[in-house]
Amino acid sequence: MTALLWGCLSLFFAGQIVFASIGTSLVLFRIYCLKIKGLLGKNLLLALIPLVLFSIHYQHETQKRITIEHLSKPGQTLRLEILPDEIHLNENRFRALGYSPEAKQTVLCFGVLKNQREKELIKGIKQKNQLKVVGDLSVLEAAPNVNQFDSQTFYGQQGIYGQVKITKLESSCSSKASLIDQLHLFRFWGLETANQLPKYLKMYVQSLVFGYKNIDFKTEMDGIQQLGLIHLFSISGMHVYFLIDLILMLTSLMHLKRERVQWGLIVGLPAYSIIAGSAVGLIRAILMIEERLVANKFKLYFTRLDVWSLALMINLLINPMLLLEFGCQLSYALSLALIYLGNVNEIKRTLCLELVSFPIVIYYMYEWHALSLLANLLIIPFFTVLIFPLVLVGYLLSLLKIPGVNLVDAFLMIFDHFTTLISCLPGKITFGKPWIIFVILMIICGLLYIERAKLKYIVVLICLSLGMYGVIHYSISGEVTFFDVGQGDSILVRTPFNRSITLIDTGGKPNFFAKQGQKDVYLAPNTSIRYLKSIGINHIDNICLSHQDSDHIGDLPAYLKDMKVDRVYIPLGMEKNQHFMKKIRPFKNFKLVSVKAGDTIAGTSLKVIHPFVAGLGKNEDSMVLYSQINHLNWMFTGDLDRADEIKILDKYPDLKIDVLKLGHHGSKTASDPKFIHAIEPKVGIISAGRNNHYGHPNQETLQTMAKEHVSLISTQKVGMISYRYRLQNGYFTTKWKGDLNEFNR
Repeated sequence: MTALLWGCLSLFFAGQIVFASIGTSLVLFRIYCLKIKGLLGKNLLLALIPLVLFSIHYQHETQKRITIEHLSKPGQTLRLEILPDEIHLNENRFRALGYSPEAKQTVLCFGVLKNQREKELIKGIKQKNQLKVVGDLSVLEAAPNVNQFDSQTFYGQQGIYGQVKITKLESSCSSKASLIDQLHLFRFWGLETANQLPKYLKMYVQSLVFGYKNIDFKTEMDGIQQLGLIHLFSISGMHVYFLIDLILMLTSLMHLKRERVQWGLIVGLPAYSIIAGSAVGLIRAILMIEERLVANKFKLYFTRLDVWSLALMINLLINPMLLLEFGCQLSYALSLALIYLGNVNEIKRTLCLELVSFPIVIYYMYEWHALSLLANLLIIPFFTVLIFPLVLVGYLLSLLKIPGVNLVDAFLMIFDHFTTLISCLPGKITFGKPWIIFVILMIICGLLYIERAKLKYIVVLICLSLGMYGVIHYSISGEVTFFDVGQGDSILVRTPFNRSITLIDTGGKPNFFAKQGQKDVYLAPNTSIRYLKSIGINHIDNICLSHQDSDHIGDLPAYLKDMKVDRVYIPLGMEKNQHFMKKIRPFKNFKLVSVKAGDTIAGTSLKVIHPFVAGLGKNEDSMVLYSQINHLNWMFTGDLDRADEIKILDKYPDLKIDVLKLGHHGSKTASDPKFIHAIEPKVGIISAGRNNHYGHPNQETLQTMAKEHVSLISTQKVGMISYRYRLQNGYFTTKWKGDLNEFNR
């Protein structure tokens, strides 16, 4: 009960005031109801410990944020102390955590390597180094799209609040390494030796032994992630128990005294937590093992629940923000469930763990695979008994230069392909993001079933799941959402009850026409696709591509790969653009439709009012769409230029618009004053990247809008923009600024 009380108190300092108040009240009421003499008083007294320490922690973290805000400045020269195992390099892009002496705290630093000298400088970091850089120091930016991965929240939970966007690497020199730094250097040595391994063995060694997941892991381990087995690599910490058993067995064969071995483990396990990447599941497992070893040394008796509770309390004292992390919630929930299950058969254990993990997984991942239950039942024992030992054997063989490494790699490749094959079978369900109250109720039902094994709890859990699924998938509201995709366009038009789902452009980086062999980089899986899945969408009726530019259609392959798409609309003539056709040729699961003025988009009120003649998909060929949505007239213009805006006026002289998506991101090549004056828009939407080097939106365009009294909303300033409507009521809301009351009606 004390651990739960401390957990609830930690939520106050994590900003979750409502849940903290409710949780604390319920825990204290439960303690009171137990009627155990002195129990309530003892817990209230013990509660002073986290209150004091959490307060100190909160003040310290607040000061760190204030310091970053005070020092924020573009183009300043900074020093950054970086350890080599913290560097993530992807072609010419790099990211690392570095200590800033100026800010006296760790910051996230990233940048693009512009030349060979800078590449060699980064790749040459083998020890703790101090980099001298020129960059922009600022507070970490919140995610610009709803349900997008939020680096501000993620790193903030680790006490990191600042970022440095590096524009120039000037020099590098070695720096004095502390004892903890030496452990990081040992980890780097391990990662470097693993880099010499064949592909699959390298991924398994780096992720399981050293807690490092590179780009290849995220792409190649897709089957593992789809089946909900990713906890084997970062959350469960089960490999720690295996390593302990292995050490005890080997030291027993060597006739070493068990007492000395245990002292060695007590000292060595904290060091291993750093070497293995310090994942929350790993730390939980190590804390629980440490507690048992210490209790054994001092002849103390701890139940399994005592050990679990103490581990959680220690973790919370280290980091009160811990309970907001997906990994922490899943790791502690599953380990608590295992404690309550005790000795039960494998089928019941797997079922009960699935009941507990299901609501947490869908809350963060939005998807669930029906075969995950079977996969956990079959693969986890196999993983524990064979895969992990085989990984260790393969790594040891490589270090000793003994043949057999390729054989191990081949076996791991077969295992990976097998899990991918299973994950491709029918059963993947895009559930969406449930309300937090439903998640809590579902977790409670799962734990109650574990404790009492009554069918009514399963029935309630199923009813809750079906009810929440229906609420998400058959929303009574509709929306027009302008995703913040940086310098680009991507717009969702969704009708009530999800009767029609249409995407206008996909956004993307300028790599749609990348050179052969160059890796494609897609932003949509972490931005717009995550939002779509969070509202239960995995099937798109129509994707309308305005023209060929990569910032409008670059992420199309990501959609075609990850979602079911019925039709892709392109402006007339773009089907003759060989570069575009080559990119979409591998995908056969959709119908390609060319349109011109006068055509309509199937199942929607969207009408094509441009182009009039065939082209190759250039700016002047942009598909322009018009629609009446909730009694407002909307126009989506792509990158149409001024000359063709006038042609639209000639064709549709009576055209009037309420909401206009400004052409070409607010460039002066679009938004002709005559055009704007004629269509009389009330609201203008600008989709453009922050600090883009094109200077969008252009000052001339802004002056035109001001002259015509057009109210502007820009993704640069407010992030994702949504117009939501229900029955006759509609309102604009944004990710960063919330509801825009001045635009609501």
